[in-house]
Amino acid sequence: MTTAARPGAWAFGLALVVAALNLRPAITSLSPLMPELRATYGLTELTTVLVIALPVLVLGLGSVLAPVVAARLGARRTVTVGLLAVAAGIGVRSVVRGAVFPGTVLAALGITLVAVMLPAVVRDRGAASAGAWTAVYGVAMAVGASAAPTVTGLLDDRGVPVLVSTGGWAAVALVSAVAWHLLAGGRSPVPAAGSVPRPAHTRVTPAGAPWLLAALFGVQALLFFAIVTWLPRFARDSGLSVGQAGGLLGLFSVVGCVGSLLVPLFVARLRAPFVLLMALSAGSLAGFGALAAGWPPVVGTVLLGLGQAGVFPLVITLFVSRAADSAVAATLSARSQSVGFTGAAIGLVALAVLHQAQPSWPAFWLLLTALVVVQVLIGSRAAVRDLVRPSGSPPSAASLRTPQVALTQGELR
Repeated sequence: MTTAARPGAWAFGLALVVAALNLRPAITSLSPLMPELRATYGLTELTTVLVIALPVLVLGLGSVLAPVVAARLGARRTVTVGLLAVAAGIGVRSVVRGAVFPGTVLAALGITLVAVMLPAVVRDRGAASAGAWTAVYGVAMAVGASAAPTVTGLLDDRGVPVLVSTGGWAAVALVSAVAWHLLAGGRSPVPAAGSVPRPAHTRVTPAGAPWLLAALFGVQALLFFAIVTWLPRFARDSGLSVGQAGGLLGLFSVVGCVGSLLVPLFVARLRAPFVLLMALSAGSLAGFGALAAGWPPVVGTVLLGLGQAGVFPLVITLFVSRAADSAVAATLSARSQSVGFTGAAIGLVALAVLHQAQPSWPAFWLLLTALVVVQVLIGSRAAVRDLVRPSGSPPSAASLRTPQVALTQGELR
């Protein structure tokens, strides 16, 4: 395979930011507007939840397609295609009133391509800088996740139609696609046929590692999207406006930027990453407990931002730091996201059915605390230091060393 020219550190960092900004707005921009979505699209209570659950399911099932597309186009051009699909999907569901589900599926497929390929692109920069770039990626994603519900809610408070306030994110994705292509994607040559392995089929050792990481990813994804789906609704039931409810979800993501920035830098420096998972999960337990106890919603939201919002960058960093090379990183990312998101989508529907049968907010938040305990139990096996490598490749002395995550002066230049 021809070696791709790699952009400099600052160009790559900017490209990473514009790509990661688009991984959540297609979903989180809808959360504060659930009642308005029901009226606009003629949805029921359960089908409104499906607007959130469906893209999560697509993120799971579509993850196996990303390595196939990358085998044709290369990882960086695959990200470009993904961003264009996000823009098209959001645009379609905003312009065509009856296309809320097809448009959401298309946007989710685009998000899948970007989400699966970014860890491989990051790992391709080298293990030494993986943690720093993952931190950049995580913070940018958190900014996008927080801006979308906040801006959408404020626009609704000012009388902007739902289709307009949620559709504006198509323009953001389109501009991001052009920026990524110019900064990173356009530099990646099309690989020769058969020259790129399909990471989804790469066998790794230890064989159980992808499944443990998939389970951990799935539980954290279920908890994250449960917060995204029901926290704004809880806020509105508590008497807050649409803008305030969106701002509360935005606060969750903004506080989560702390974890997105610091967690990847800590993971590779800790002998046992599970210790960090326990600390983050303690914040989640406190946050759900505060909501169940009837404390002001902002208290529980901040605690959840400090806790649960940091688990995603922890798992993503494990994909990168535990991988022996970029192909293994793509394998861990694709398999974990495929299984994890699929399980999370099923879990969201189950939570919706349970909450509809027992519409008690304290009971709902306590149910999520039980899921945090499950997250800790799985993490005790998944959040470890063991290196994952292709099957049949003997561990070398270099591969057994813990990857360092600090940027060197040369990489900063």
